Amino acid sequence: MPNLCFYDMFMYPLERMGLRRLRRQIFKNIHGRVLELGAGSGLNIPVYPSNANFEIIALEPSRDKTNCSHSRRKSLNPSPGKLTWILGKGESLPFADASFDSVVATLVLCSVQSLKGTLNELKRVLKPGGQLRLLEHVRPPQERLAKLFDYLTPAWFAVAEGCHLNRESGHAIEAAGFQIIEKRSYLAGIVQIFIAEVSSPN
Repeated sequence: MPNLCFYDMFMYPLERMGLRRLRRQIFKNIHGRVLELGAGSGLNIPVYPSNANFEIIALEPSRDKTNCSHSRRKSLNPSPGKLTWILGKGESLPFADASFDSVVATLVLCSVQSLKGTLNELKRVLKPGGQLRLLEHVRPPQERLAKLFDYLTPAWFAVAEGCHLNRESGHAIEAAGFQIIEKRSYLAGIVQIFIAEVSSPN
């Protein structure tokens, strides 16, 4: 592990078990100006493409996690000039309309204070034809397991930095005006990758 941040130590076994492979899928063939929402301690930095034409703006609300990202940012595959790190929240993005070709987030929507507000902001800053790429854990499709997640969520929320185990992010993405053009499910549907675009007006 590159540092001793608590979040990194918590995530390390999951990264080894295949989470990093899923992160890599999110960044496959990415190009242009990219917003990474909730960049955290920089766990996605090792999977940034090294030969792509892109610029990443990494947004993270936690100063502590931003400080933890320094060692990874120094080892960034592309030149450091292609990465800019900004403190900020998804509910109030400090960017103009239609600023990004893609928005990427991994395990972030579970923890934002306002899911609807964040998705509306992401839609606002995406260029026409831009893509929203998400790796999220969601409320399980199996009813018994879903009820268990509902039961555990209050305690998990208290110890896991405001994370909701039972958010139905897929429904929220569509309700915000996105069209999901690709969805991949893992771990019995608990972990999902969403590729979405802004829905065309009827």
